[in-house]
Amino acid sequence: MYDWKGWYAILKKNQPQCLGGGCGGDNDSFDCGPDTAWGKTESGLGREENWNFHAPSVEFPGEELVFDPLFLDVSIRPGWFYHPNEKPKSLEDLVHIYFRSVGLNYQLQLNVPPNPDGLFDEKDVARLREFGEYIRKTFAQDEARKATAAGASSFAEGYPAINVLTNDKFVYWKPEGTESSGYVDLLFDEPVSFNVVMMQEFIRHGQKVSHYSISILEGEDWVEVAKGTTIGVKKMNVLEKPVSTKGVRLTIIDTWNDYVPEISRIGLFTSEYY
Repeated sequence: MYDWKGWYAILKKNQPQCLGGGCGGDNDSFDCGPDTAWGKTESGLGREENWNFHAPSVEFPGEELVFDPLFLDVSIRPGWFYHPNEKPKSLEDLVHIYFRSVGLNYQLQLNVPPNPDGLFDEKDVARLREFGEYIRKTFAQDEARKATAAGASSFAEGYPAINVLTNDKFVYWKPEGTESSGYVDLLFDEPVSFNVVMMQEFIRHGQKVSHYSISILEGEDWVEVAKGTTIGVKKMNVLEKPVSTKGVRLTIIDTWNDYVPEISRIGLFTSEYY
């Protein structure tokens, strides 16, 4: 239907560092790559389990798995094109989409249609500013940075648990030896409150985590408050209700092919909308 290879060649010729991807294949693969791939929905709402590597698509065939981060596309308006009688999505809706896309290891492509003059509608621009400000404000206050101690089930030399609290994206925690499971604890002198737990893998070495759980310290007991499958570049669990605790534990239950997990960051935030 589309000349994917033709437009991809033009893209790379003019913008070599640009990532190319699309959709529209005729099999059940995540079409079509080869750099990014479509997440099979135009709702902006992704699936909880989201792996970044897939079987090659029919458009760009091959024999080995392809590392193809998925993107989700959705419009800020009811449809893809501009209609003067339509309104942009509410802030609450956009934040919900954010958590169900970016928060589930997807890239978000938010369509903003221009009007007949080739300009963005003032209502759309105002909503974009409101959305951007909400995201910046929400993630400016990371309660995890208040941790006074960080521990782990084990750690390889040079990769301690404290690494998940740094601003250095090139450091991370990983367990000792060939262990494919383990946990990281964040401990606080005073209780911290939050309803969003963010996790990130050291994606330069690939995506590995298959299942994990999140627990908080209640008295002397660890109580599970959330669990999930994949993590990838970024995963955010929104809890059923805000919690207050002096301890947070991320447990890696298992990984793809029993690879050693590598966690680069854990963050704790509060969001009114989700």
